[in-house]
Amino acid sequence: MTEHTDYSTLDAVPAGLQAALWPEARAKAAAETAAPLVLGRESSWSFRTVRSLARDGLVEPDAILQMVHAPDTPARLHPAPEGKAVGFTAQGLDQFAVRLKGPEPEKPGAPRGRVCVIDIYSRHFGLTNRPFALTPDTGFLFWSEAHQHAYTTMEYGILTKSPITLVTGDIGAGKTTLVQHLIERITVTGDLRIGLISNAQTSRCEMLRWVMMSLGQFTDPEATDPELVDAFNAYLIDEYAQGRRTVLIFDEAQNLGPDALEELRLLTNINTNKDVLLQLVLVGQPELRNLVDRDDSLPFAQRIATSFHLGGMDLATTRDYIGHRLKVAGARQNLFSDAAIQLIYDATGGIPRRINQLCDLAMVYAFTSNLRSVVRFTVQQVLNDGTFFGATPAMSDHVSGSVH
Repeated sequence: MTEHTDYSTLDAVPAGLQAALWPEARAKAAAETAAPLVLGRESSWSFRTVRSLARDGLVEPDAILQMVHAPDTPARLHPAPEGKAVGFTAQGLDQFAVRLKGPEPEKPGAPRGRVCVIDIYSRHFGLTNRPFALTPDTGFLFWSEAHQHAYTTMEYGILTKSPITLVTGDIGAGKTTLVQHLIERITVTGDLRIGLISNAQTSRCEMLRWVMMSLGQFTDPEATDPELVDAFNAYLIDEYAQGRRTVLIFDEAQNLGPDALEELRLLTNINTNKDVLLQLVLVGQPELRNLVDRDDSLPFAQRIATSFHLGGMDLATTRDYIGHRLKVAGARQNLFSDAAIQLIYDATGGIPRRINQLCDLAMVYAFTSNLRSVVRFTVQQVLNDGTFFGATPAMSDHVSGSVH
């Protein structure tokens, strides 16, 4: 699923978003330079990071700063070459900031001229935070029945000293957020050592280096495969002698191959019925379950004590999910109509990340139309403009249809 969309010319920007491109600044620039403006060092426009900087007269166009690596190295607003579009380097919302006109309230110890994060619609809707960001955030964690089951599966596997626990789910179903919450919860105990491996490698030697790195252990770059295995086993024994078990959590574990699964199984051979030194938690996309179901993965599958698959939410849960995230962000009521939620559900299949993407865009569209809530027509505009790329196959065939 594509998170950013780039347009090579301003004409290609959907009409529903053009109001977010600071009309006053664009009009002024067009009159002076006969060309649009470019923010930053790229010539492409990322619709997910566009923010209305001139609304309410709070921000002057020449006060825009772009924070890429350091706030002290801003890229100022400047004219674009002929034919280029308004653009950002797509570094994400939190890396864009503006200086407000007039004196800013100073906090004790705060540096002068501090910048504030841009958020296009939160103030308009009376929110304290952006409710539908795509990055995992445990503060917005929504406990649907399925998410409770998935989390309980991981927690139960660890508490019962299961050798291997397996959790799969659709892309964007919320697996990584659950993993982060699990780590936050279990790291407060003193009897566990947690290693998180997000870049699983199929090479045994490389995988062991990632494993040792996740546990904060140095490995000799020249170490051979047997030496790495010996060092890892020595680490497990030392931790166990101090009363701690080691838990390795593999996120995006579908990238592991059959050989890697077999190597992981062999690592758990250090366990006995009485002593459990190592536990594995594998979290990944549905392909992971297919990988484990292979005939040559049978020895690995037989050590899986518990597993769960996390799918999309139903319509009622989707409605509760949207309301929950809005409430966490400061909303006093659900800002989406029932008809809008129905269309969002149809277009996303109830997958949280897709819901976030479509809801975020719908709120941008509602803001630019000066609406105080999101109705079905607004969601349909987003779909018709083609700025949402997470639509289910069934919906994709109807996106270009007229709105009634």
